[in-house]
Amino acid sequence: MFYSRDHRQQFYTQDDVFYHVEQMAKHEIPLGVIHLDGSIWQEYGNNCRFSPERFPDAKEMIAKLKSKNIRVVVWLVPHLDSRSPEFQEAAAKGYLVRDENGNVFQWKDGRGIGDSPYMGGFIDFSNPAARDYWHSLLDRILDIGVSGIYIDGILYEQKTGPGHWSSPLAYMDTYAKDLMDYCQAKQPDFEVILKLSVRPAISEAFATKYGRLSYIGDHGSDAKSMKEAADHFLEAANVVIGPFTETPGWYGPLPNDATYARWLRWTAFQPVWVNESGVCVDPYCPGHGSEKLLQEFRYWANVHAELQPYFFALAKQAEADPSRQTRMIRAVDAKQMTYQLGPDIFVPIVWDDASATRTIRLPEGQWIDLLDNTKAPPIEGGRDYQLPKREPGREPIFIRHGATPLQVRSEASNAH
Repeated sequence: MFYSRDHRQQFYTQDDVFYHVEQMAKHEIPLGVIHLDGSIWQEYGNNCRFSPERFPDAKEMIAKLKSKNIRVVVWLVPHLDSRSPEFQEAAAKGYLVRDENGNVFQWKDGRGIGDSPYMGGFIDFSNPAARDYWHSLLDRILDIGVSGIYIDGILYEQKTGPGHWSSPLAYMDTYAKDLMDYCQAKQPDFEVILKLSVRPAISEAFATKYGRLSYIGDHGSDAKSMKEAADHFLEAANVVIGPFTETPGWYGPLPNDATYARWLRWTAFQPVWVNESGVCVDPYCPGHGSEKLLQEFRYWANVHAELQPYFFALAKQAEADPSRQTRMIRAVDAKQMTYQLGPDIFVPIVWDDASATRTIRLPEGQWIDLLDNTKAPPIEGGRDYQLPKREPGREPIFIRHGATPLQVRSEASNAH
């Protein structure tokens, strides 16, 4: 599971990270990645240095997490806070993009430390010396063991990019390619997570050519927003190898248990399962969710963990395809809101009561309903099938008969 705390919540300290890791373990919730969102983990916006006040020993923290098989991924864009020494140095040496008057091109970003807006300048990737300087900043996080970077969008309100770049996406495509080339040369397993859909960070053309994992996010938490997130997720399945969206949305109030359970159900069957705690306090926290919701959360987290060998096999197949046409996710019928995860798992997305009992088209073959405890015979595919009425979050997930994508059933997940 990919655990993300929203930059709007000022929880980011080294102690807070370990608290949530301990709580996950206590409640038998598998965890693979801690994502530090926004600029709040840093000393200044995008200077690539952990805050000495909030993270007094980031290197030790990352090492301890790795010993538990938990990796750290950070949010980062090439936009230096104008208050930082790094901005002053980069501006003096000509490393920042300039406008038509020769002044440093500056933009106000609202994702600063404590969610406070800040002015900053952009690294000029057309300047080799500027690229080298940016790489020296990246080394600050690479050398202490950070395992990946999530890149977000910039200049949302503008159509033109900084300086001579034709658009914000053209600039970010340049950044993303440089980031991939540099970081993966130093650490071959380093992951650069792209962003598509709402306020995209890169172009679809770039994602199609280079993208592996892509976050399809920034949606609300209610049922209508879940439907929108699913639409964007299925669209992205035609672009990148492994799209994923958040659970349960990035903004809005805590969803009711039925909506939350439905978010959990289908998002467990995507390459990365994101617990986005910007929208709700975690269900293991007192007063924020029922015991039943915690059981649902634990169940789907364990199902996703058990799918890891299957995910890796699919990713390996996709990476081996030079045409980049092999996908982990295939939208079977975007109008019917159904998709396949590899050849052996078929997922009808459910977002409200009406969609929970709709008629779908089952793919060819024989299928087992993962959530049917009656040991019913396989269901014949290649025909229309009406989803049976069930409690929210227990709607069918279909596994191809004879396939074993879920090979290890733990006590925690079997308890459902």
